[in-house]
Amino acid sequence: MPAISAAGTARVFPTEIDAEIRSLRSEIGASRRNLTIARLWECLKAELIYVPLHNQTVTYAMRRAFDIPADVSNQPKIKYVGPPRT
Repeated sequence: MPAISAAGTARVFPTEIDAEIRSLRSEIGASRRNLTIARLWECLKAELIYVPLHNQTVTYAMRRAFDIPADVSNQPKIKYVGPPRT
């Protein structure tokens, strides 16, 4: 079973898989190379790889006198603060 990263979201493959992938560079026998590729392919197909793509936007504390647009960095940008839109 793959280890969990420090962030707890990305799965990291064991060093055995990395070693098998590196061994393909020097493998000259077609049958052994194909067998290694097939074994790696089955192992990797069985894995569920999680790629965190969503970044939650935080809601800001607002006043009716200001319009502060949400930003992808979750930080209010003072240069974009303006009067409320009507």
